[in-house]
Amino acid sequence: MFNTEQYSEDQSLQPNFDRMYESFGKDKECIKMILLLVVDDLKLTAQKFEIFLKKGKLDEINEAAHKLLGTTASVGLDRLTAVTRNIETISKSNPSDLRHYLSIFKSESKMAERMINDYLLEH
Repeated sequence: MFNTEQYSEDQSLQPNFDRMYESFGKDKECIKMILLLVVDDLKLTAQKFEIFLKKGKLDEINEAAHKLLGTTASVGLDRLTAVTRNIETISKSNPSDLRHYLSIFKSESKMAERMINDYLLEH
């Protein structure tokens, strides 16, 4: 079973893999492929956020965040989903705080990648 002890100091950091199983079933190969795609998507979106921020393209940040919401929610990355939702909202309403939330996203997505990689090693 996935070891959550190292992430237990904050329960919201723990992925809700039960939601993932509800969404996609328990086929191990399918889950593995989905999680690998999630990791790739997190990395790509982080790169897009940086590029769009440098170019001042707030609409593209909003669009990229919106696309990522379904991904993070479907695999139970609740905390990352909340951060992504904040980025989506702030990119439209309060762009001065955007850099702060993008920094949080980068940190949270790295934590999510580690959790996913740990899960994949155990399964």
